[in-house]
Order: sequence, then structure tokens, then C-alpha cells
Amino acid sequence: MDNGEYFGTVGTRFKPIQNEEQAAFLESLVGEGNTVECVGALFGGRKVFWTVKCPSHMMIGGEDRIDQYLILVNGHDGSVGFVCFWSPIRVVCNNTVRAAMRGMKSEQAVRFKHTTNIMDRIDDARKTLEIGNQYFTDLANHFERFVDYKISDGVFKDYTKVLFDDKEDIRNIITTNYRAEQQTGTLWGAYNAVTQYADHQMRFRGKENREAKRFESVVYGPGQRLKQKAFDLCIRAVA
Repeated sequence: MDNGEYFGTVGTRFKPIQNEEQAAFLESLVGEGNTVECVGALFGGRKVFWTVKCPSHMMIGGEDRIDQYLILVNGHDGSVGFVCFWSPIRVVCNNTVRAAMRGMKSEQAVRFKHTTNIMDRIDDARKTLEIGNQYFTDLANHFERFVDYKISDGVFKDYTKVLFDDKEDIRNIITTNYRAEQQTGTLWGAYNAVTQYADHQMRFRGKENREAKRFESVVYGPGQRLKQKAFDLCIRAVA
């Protein structure tokens, strides 16, 4: 129901994609065998997200399970479009990795402007996401190489300096994460130490909407960009 609250100013062609329409889109897209695990509203309902857990998963290093999720994000205020994409979740610490592999193309995610009927795009979306599903197979191969790649304390220190050269306090947090990792001494342990910081420990200004800011950071903000940079550094190391 509309509560009359002002969300944002949009153009005359803007067509709201209602939350009920999003639910119908996901149901038609993924079919049976999948579970809607989380639905959230951010900034008073201006942005909403859906997390759908799929049956498939991958095991990294024989002990680290990564599930496959389909994420949908939509903005009612005109600040973000309608986007649907695959995302891996590291269940061990429940942190969203969302590390798009190097070379992953934008067409492997579904993006719609608020000027179209999303239900008319189900077939196109399904084909796009089937192509993007190959991303998980490739990502698992990359992660296994990270597990097998041994690193010294000196290499790890250099890794954190490239990411945060002038921020010793952050490097110390990531180092603490790394020493607590099951895969300490490997590139996989180093990478996960960074993702733990990006998803759970990164600080945000202000006292309001911190969780909403964290979600945005993890999905398409500074947290995601940090993880992408950390991922790219690992790819270069094992190349």
C-alpha cells in the first residue's frame, strides 16, 4: 500500500515496478526448487531487494561451501534500475562474496529500465541468466587455484598494502581476519580476510540507515569495488 511518502523525482516515462510484480517475475523466472530466503526494504522502501537460494552449490578446498543465489534489486526512487544477477555466498561466515570474475560481461546480468513491462521480458531474462550461470563454474575454478596458491606473511603484507597503502588501521583488521582463517597461508585465506572486512567490518558515516548503507556497499558500492580489486590481484598472482 502507498503511504504517501515522497521517494524521489522521476521522468514522465518512469513506470514503477511494484513489489508484487517483482515477486511474480522471480516466480516465473526461477520456477520450483528455489527458496526466497530474504526480502528487504531499504531507506523507507525506496529500494528493495530479494535473495533467492538455488539448489546448486560448490565446495572450495573440500570444506568451504559456497551456495548459489539469485539477487534482485529495484529502486522506486529513480536512483537505481531493476537488476537481477547471480551471487555466491560463503556460508562459513555468511558474507556475500559477489566477486565478479575478471572478464565477466555485463550482459550476464539482467537489467531493465523503468519504462518496460518486466513480465514481457521473462524469456530474455532466463536466457541471459543461463549464460551467466557459467560464471559459477569458472569462479569455482579460480577459487580452487587460490586455495592451492601458498603465500608467505611478506606476500600477504604486500597484498594489503596494495589495497590500503595509507590505512594501517584497516590493514591490521584484515590481518586479524587472515590469522583466524582456516586457510591461513594461502591466497584464498587472504582474499576471504578482505571480503570479511568489506562485508562486515567496513564503517559508514552517520548513525542512521547503517544496514541499508552496508547492503548497498556490498552489492554495488565501495565494498563490492574493494572485493573486485582484491579478486583481480589474486587472479594476477595465479596467472
